Amino acid sequence: MIKKYYYQIQRETTVCIYVIVRTVIFNYKLSRKNENG
Repeated sequence: MIKKYYYQIQRETTVCIYVIVRTVIFNYKLSRKNENG
């Protein structure tokens, strides 16, 4: 029971980190594109 609950938290944390990383990379590419004009 506890192990299952821990696994769910770990999975949600992984998804959250993945979304944040993708957002940061997207914003980085967008700002680089704007600088190059």
